[in-house]
Amino acid sequence: GQVTCADGRGIAGAHIAMDTGFIVDTDAKGRYHIQGQNPGRHAIKLDANSLHPSMTPLSDVLREMHITRGLLSKIDFVESILLSIYSCK
Repeated sequence: GQVTCADGRGIAGAHIAMDTGFIVDTDAKGRYHIQGQNPGRHAIKLDANSLHPSMTPLSDVLREMHITRGLLSKIDFVESILLSIYSCK
């Protein structure tokens, strides 16, 4: 998945957590990868506190996903910049 600004630029360092306790941070391009999770229904959450204070989520920070063994499941999150002094890198 990926965490991006509304203009598509990735957000580095955002925390993503699953209901299984697995936590991962996004890379320099806002991408994250979670592997080794059991099939079935899971909750995945973007920690809004890990974003710059000038950002606000444009998508739900808590999502539900269904994992099927052998298939890719993808969840993206989009954020908005409230202050022009901050830019996504």
